[in-house]
Amino acid sequence: MKRKILASFVPLLILIGCDAKKEEVTVQTVDWYLTHDAERKVTLKECQNNPGELGQTPNCINASLAGKKASTKSTVNQRF
Repeated sequence: MKRKILASFVPLLILIGCDAKKEEVTVQTVDWYLTHDAERKVTLKECQNNPGELGQTPNCINASLAGKKASTKSTVNQRF
């Protein structure tokens, strides 16, 4: 009986331990990444280095969109 009770709590303890290791990450907006060029480049480099784990995170998506917007603005400014 004690083994059954212990066996039911072990997975719970493992899940709690795994959840505790996650650190809180501040999600930045596309506009924030547009005004913080250096941070955008660092984030994009990290995302490209580990796309399987980070590629679809909010910061990777927002930094990527900001990079596309920044390059579009740069191209438009060069034309005129």
